[in-house]
Amino acid sequence: MNILITGCKSFLAKEILDYFDDKKHILIPTDRTTLDVSDSDVVNEYFQNNDIGIVIHTAIKGGRRNKKDTTTDYINNLNMFGNLLKNRDKYKLMFSFGSGAEFNRVTGVINAKAPHYADFVPLDFYGAAKNIIARQIHELSSNIINLRLFGCFGKHENEDRFIKSAINNINNKNPIMIHQNKKMDFFSAQDVCRVIEHYIENYDQQDLPKDINLCYDKKNTLKDISDKICNLMNVENDVIINQDEMASEYTGCSKNLNQLNVKLDGLDIGLQRMIESIDTVKEKGF
Repeated sequence: MNILITGCKSFLAKEILDYFDDKKHILIPTDRTTLDVSDSDVVNEYFQNNDIGIVIHTAIKGGRRNKKDTTTDYINNLNMFGNLLKNRDKYKLMFSFGSGAEFNRVTGVINAKAPHYADFVPLDFYGAAKNIIARQIHELSSNIINLRLFGCFGKHENEDRFIKSAINNINNKNPIMIHQNKKMDFFSAQDVCRVIEHYIENYDQQDLPKDINLCYDKKNTLKDISDKICNLMNVENDVIINQDEMASEYTGCSKNLNQLNVKLDGLDIGLQRMIESIDTVKEKGF
Protein backbone atom coordinates (compact mmCIF):
# COMPACT_ATOMS: atom_id res chain seq x y z
CA MET A 1 0.00 0.00 0.00
CA ASN A 2 1.19 3.53 -0.77
CA ILE A 3 1.72 5.49 2.45
CA LEU A 4 2.11 9.26 2.14
CA ILE A 5 4.02 10.85 5.03
CA THR A 6 3.96 14.63 5.40
CA GLY A 7 6.64 16.54 7.28
CA CYS A 8 9.24 13.85 6.64
CA LYS A 9 12.04 15.83 8.30
CA SER A 10 10.28 15.76 11.67
CA PHE A 11 11.42 13.47 14.48
CA LEU A 12 8.22 11.42 14.41
CA ALA A 13 8.24 11.01 10.62
CA LYS A 14 11.79 9.64 10.77
CA GLU A 15 10.71 7.11 13.40
CA ILE A 16 7.75 6.05 11.23
CA LEU A 17 9.94 5.73 8.14
CA ASP A 18 12.35 3.48 10.03
CA TYR A 19 9.59 1.29 11.42
CA PHE A 20 7.68 0.74 8.18
CA ASP A 21 10.73 0.43 5.95
CA ASP A 22 10.50 -3.38 5.82
CA LYS A 23 6.73 -3.75 6.20
CA LYS A 24 5.91 -4.31 2.50
CA HIS A 25 4.47 -0.84 2.01
CA ILE A 26 5.57 1.83 -0.42
CA LEU A 27 6.61 4.83 1.67
CA ILE A 28 6.29 8.29 0.13
CA PRO A 29 8.01 10.82 2.41
CA THR A 30 7.33 14.47 1.58
CA ASP A 31 8.27 17.86 2.96
CA ARG A 32 7.20 21.35 1.98
CA THR A 33 9.61 21.34 -0.99
CA THR A 34 8.05 18.20 -2.50
CA LEU A 35 4.45 18.62 -1.29
CA ASP A 36 3.36 21.89 0.29
CA VAL A 37 0.31 20.71 2.22
CA SER A 38 -0.57 24.31 3.10
CA ASP A 39 -1.30 24.96 -0.62
CA SER A 40 -4.79 23.74 -1.52
CA ASP A 41 -4.18 23.57 -5.28
CA VAL A 42 -0.95 21.63 -4.85
CA VAL A 43 -2.60 19.09 -2.53
CA ASN A 44 -5.64 18.64 -4.79
CA GLU A 45 -3.42 18.05 -7.83
CA TYR A 46 -1.23 15.62 -5.90
CA PHE A 47 -4.14 13.38 -4.94
CA GLN A 48 -5.57 13.52 -8.45
CA ASN A 49 -2.28 12.25 -9.90
CA ASN A 50 -1.18 9.76 -7.23
CA ASP A 51 -2.69 6.60 -5.77
CA ILE A 52 -2.49 7.00 -1.98
CA GLY A 53 -3.89 4.44 0.44
CA ILE A 54 -2.75 5.87 3.78
CA VAL A 55 -1.82 9.40 4.87
CA ILE A 56 0.32 9.92 7.97
CA HIS A 57 0.25 13.65 8.66
CA THR A 58 3.18 14.67 10.87
CA ALA A 59 3.78 18.15 9.44
CA ILE A 60 3.13 20.85 12.05
CA LYS A 61 3.87 24.48 12.67
CA GLY A 62 4.69 25.70 16.18
CA GLY A 63 4.23 23.71 19.35
CA ARG A 64 7.84 24.22 20.40
CA ARG A 65 8.76 24.74 24.06
CA ASN A 66 11.35 27.41 23.33
CA LYS A 67 9.53 29.36 20.64
CA LYS A 68 6.28 31.28 20.96
CA ASP A 69 3.52 30.28 18.54
CA THR A 70 2.09 32.86 16.14
CA THR A 71 -1.15 33.42 14.27
CA THR A 72 0.69 32.21 11.17
CA ASP A 73 1.34 28.85 12.89
CA TYR A 74 -2.35 28.66 13.80
CA ILE A 75 -3.48 29.33 10.22
CA ASN A 76 -0.91 26.98 8.67
CA ASN A 77 -1.88 24.07 10.92
CA LEU A 78 -5.56 24.49 10.06
CA ASN A 79 -4.82 24.90 6.35
CA MET A 80 -2.62 21.81 6.15
CA PHE A 81 -5.18 19.63 7.86
CA GLY A 82 -8.07 21.19 5.91
CA ASN A 83 -6.41 20.54 2.55
CA LEU A 84 -5.87 16.87 3.42
CA LEU A 85 -9.39 16.61 4.84
CA LYS A 86 -10.91 17.87 1.58
CA ASN A 87 -9.31 14.94 -0.24
CA ARG A 88 -10.49 12.28 2.23
CA ASP A 89 -12.37 10.44 -0.52
CA LYS A 90 -9.03 9.75 -2.25
CA TYR A 91 -7.38 7.73 0.53
CA LYS A 92 -8.43 4.89 2.79
CA LEU A 93 -7.21 6.25 6.09
CA MET A 94 -5.41 9.27 7.52
CA PHE A 95 -3.60 9.65 10.83
CA SER A 96 -3.47 13.13 12.31
CA PHE A 97 -1.41 13.78 15.43
CA GLY A 98 -3.25 15.64 18.13
CA SER A 99 -1.80 17.10 21.30
CA GLY A 100 -2.60 17.38 24.98
CA ALA A 101 -2.48 21.11 24.22
CA GLU A 102 -6.05 20.67 22.92
CA PHE A 103 -7.15 20.73 26.59
CA ASN A 104 -5.43 24.00 27.49
CA ARG A 105 -1.98 23.50 29.01
CA VAL A 106 -2.17 26.75 30.99
CA THR A 107 -4.56 25.27 33.55
CA GLY A 108 -2.98 21.81 33.54
CA VAL A 109 -4.09 18.63 31.78
CA ILE A 110 -4.95 15.83 34.22
CA ASN A 111 -5.88 12.37 32.91
CA ALA A 112 -7.55 14.06 29.94
CA LYS A 113 -10.33 12.11 28.25
CA ALA A 114 -11.58 12.36 24.67
CA PRO A 115 -13.77 14.03 23.53
CA HIS A 116 -13.58 16.33 26.56
CA TYR A 117 -11.34 18.66 24.52
CA ALA A 118 -14.67 20.18 23.42
CA ASP A 119 -15.02 21.62 26.95
CA PHE A 120 -11.78 23.61 26.65
CA VAL A 121 -10.64 26.72 24.81
CA PRO A 122 -6.82 26.66 24.64
CA LEU A 123 -5.17 30.04 25.02
CA ASP A 124 -2.18 29.31 22.76
CA PHE A 125 -2.29 29.26 18.96
CA TYR A 126 -0.93 25.72 18.64
CA GLY A 127 -3.38 24.26 21.15
CA ALA A 128 -6.29 26.17 19.62
CA ALA A 129 -5.54 24.79 16.14
CA LYS A 130 -5.20 21.23 17.47
CA ASN A 131 -8.49 21.62 19.37
CA ILE A 132 -10.34 22.68 16.22
CA ILE A 133 -8.80 19.81 14.23
CA ALA A 134 -9.88 17.29 16.90
CA ARG A 135 -13.44 18.63 16.68
CA GLN A 136 -13.43 18.35 12.88
CA ILE A 137 -12.23 14.75 13.02
CA HIS A 138 -14.95 13.90 15.53
CA GLU A 139 -17.74 15.58 13.58
CA LEU A 140 -16.89 15.20 9.91
CA SER A 141 -14.91 12.16 8.90
CA SER A 142 -14.94 8.45 9.58
CA ASN A 143 -11.58 7.68 7.97
CA ILE A 144 -9.37 10.11 9.93
CA ILE A 145 -7.82 9.09 13.25
CA ASN A 146 -6.68 11.56 15.89
CA LEU A 147 -3.67 10.09 17.72
CA ARG A 148 -3.07 12.43 20.64
CA LEU A 149 0.41 12.76 22.10
CA PHE A 150 1.42 14.42 25.36
CA GLY A 151 5.10 13.59 25.14
CA CYS A 152 6.90 11.32 22.70
CA PHE A 153 10.48 10.05 22.60
CA GLY A 154 12.70 8.11 20.23
CA LYS A 155 16.19 7.91 18.80
CA HIS A 156 15.58 10.63 16.19
CA GLU A 157 14.44 13.29 18.66
CA ASN A 158 16.38 16.53 19.04
CA GLU A 159 19.29 16.66 21.48
CA ASP A 160 17.52 19.20 23.72
CA ARG A 161 14.42 17.07 24.32
CA PHE A 162 14.10 15.81 27.87
CA ILE A 163 14.79 12.09 27.57
CA LYS A 164 17.66 12.29 25.09
CA SER A 165 19.15 15.17 27.06
CA ALA A 166 18.97 13.13 30.29
CA ILE A 167 20.73 10.15 28.69
CA ASN A 168 23.39 12.37 27.16
CA ASN A 169 23.99 14.11 30.48
CA ILE A 170 24.59 10.77 32.16
CA ASN A 171 26.97 9.69 29.39
CA ASN A 172 28.83 12.98 29.77
CA LYS A 173 28.88 12.65 33.58
CA ASN A 174 26.70 15.74 34.02
CA PRO A 175 23.62 16.03 36.26
CA ILE A 176 20.15 15.66 34.79
CA MET A 177 18.54 19.07 34.86
CA ILE A 178 14.81 19.54 35.53
CA HIS A 179 13.54 23.09 35.51
CA GLN A 180 10.33 22.15 37.35
CA ASN A 181 9.09 18.68 38.19
CA LYS A 182 5.68 17.58 36.88
CA LYS A 183 3.64 14.54 36.01
CA MET A 184 3.89 14.06 32.25
CA ASP A 185 3.02 11.26 29.84
CA PHE A 186 5.83 10.15 27.53
CA PHE A 187 5.08 7.57 24.85
CA SER A 188 7.63 5.60 22.84
CA ALA A 189 7.78 6.40 19.11
CA GLN A 190 8.03 2.65 18.48
CA ASP A 191 4.69 2.21 20.21
CA VAL A 192 3.20 5.04 18.14
CA CYS A 193 4.15 3.02 15.06
CA ARG A 194 2.62 -0.16 16.50
CA VAL A 195 -0.70 1.64 17.01
CA ILE A 196 -0.61 2.96 13.42
CA GLU A 197 0.17 -0.54 12.14
CA HIS A 198 -2.75 -1.98 14.13
CA TYR A 199 -5.14 0.48 12.49
CA ILE A 200 -3.81 -0.20 9.01
CA GLU A 201 -4.22 -3.95 9.47
CA ASN A 202 -7.59 -3.93 11.25
CA TYR A 203 -9.54 -0.86 10.20
CA ASP A 204 -11.71 -2.75 7.69
CA GLN A 205 -12.53 -5.51 10.15
CA GLN A 206 -13.07 -3.62 13.39
CA ASP A 207 -14.94 -0.54 14.54
CA LEU A 208 -11.89 1.26 15.94
CA PRO A 209 -12.07 4.57 17.84
CA LYS A 210 -11.24 7.72 15.91
CA ASP A 211 -9.70 9.48 18.89
CA ILE A 212 -7.02 7.95 21.13
CA ASN A 213 -4.65 9.28 23.76
CA LEU A 214 -1.23 7.72 23.24
CA CYS A 215 -0.15 7.27 26.84
CA TYR A 216 0.50 4.49 29.35
CA ASP A 217 -1.57 3.64 32.42
CA LYS A 218 1.02 4.55 35.04
CA LYS A 219 1.75 8.25 35.43
CA ASN A 220 5.30 9.39 36.12
CA THR A 221 6.96 12.64 37.04
CA LEU A 222 10.04 13.93 35.24
CA LYS A 223 12.00 12.92 38.34
CA ASP A 224 10.55 9.40 38.15
CA ILE A 225 11.65 9.12 34.52
CA SER A 226 15.11 10.44 35.37
CA ASP A 227 15.44 7.77 38.08
CA LYS A 228 14.30 5.08 35.63
CA ILE A 229 16.97 6.15 33.14
CA CYS A 230 19.64 6.06 35.86
CA ASN A 231 18.53 2.58 36.94
CA LEU A 232 18.49 1.27 33.38
CA MET A 233 21.97 2.67 32.80
CA ASN A 234 23.08 1.25 36.17
CA VAL A 235 24.49 4.56 37.39
CA GLU A 236 23.97 6.92 40.29
CA ASN A 237 23.55 10.36 38.82
CA ASP A 238 22.58 13.72 40.26
CA VAL A 239 19.15 15.01 39.30
CA ILE A 240 18.82 18.74 39.92
CA ILE A 241 15.34 20.27 40.13
CA ASN A 242 15.50 24.06 39.94
CA GLN A 243 12.10 24.80 41.48
CA ASP A 244 10.56 23.10 44.50
CA GLU A 245 6.94 23.63 43.45
CA MET A 246 5.41 21.07 41.07
CA ALA A 247 4.39 22.34 37.63
CA SER A 248 0.96 21.67 36.13
CA GLU A 249 0.29 18.05 35.21
CA TYR A 250 0.20 16.97 31.55
CA THR A 251 -1.37 13.51 31.29
CA GLY A 252 -4.11 11.64 29.45
CA CYS A 253 -6.49 8.73 30.00
CA SER A 254 -5.36 5.52 28.28
CA LYS A 255 -8.77 3.78 28.24
CA ASN A 256 -9.35 3.86 24.46
CA LEU A 257 -5.81 2.71 23.75
CA ASN A 258 -6.12 -0.23 26.15
CA GLN A 259 -9.25 -1.41 24.31
CA LEU A 260 -7.18 -1.97 21.16
CA ASN A 261 -5.11 -4.70 22.87
CA VAL A 262 -2.01 -3.69 20.93
CA LYS A 263 1.21 -5.26 22.21
CA LEU A 264 3.30 -2.25 23.30
CA ASP A 265 6.82 -1.96 24.65
CA GLY A 266 5.77 0.39 27.44
CA LEU A 267 7.85 3.12 29.03
CA ASP A 268 10.69 1.08 30.55
CA ILE A 269 11.45 -0.96 27.43
CA GLY A 270 11.10 2.17 25.31
CA LEU A 271 13.66 3.94 27.49
CA GLN A 272 15.99 0.94 27.27
CA ARG A 273 15.74 1.00 23.46
CA MET A 274 16.50 4.71 23.50
CA ILE A 275 19.57 4.22 25.70
CA GLU A 276 20.84 1.43 23.43
CA SER A 277 20.33 3.50 20.28
CA ILE A 278 22.33 6.40 21.74
CA ASP A 279 25.07 4.03 22.94
CA THR A 280 25.26 2.50 19.45
CA VAL A 281 25.68 5.89 17.83
CA LYS A 282 28.31 6.79 20.44
CA GLU A 283 30.27 3.59 19.78
CA LYS A 284 30.27 4.24 16.03
CA GLY A 285 31.52 7.77 16.64
CA PHE A 286 28.67 9.53 14.83
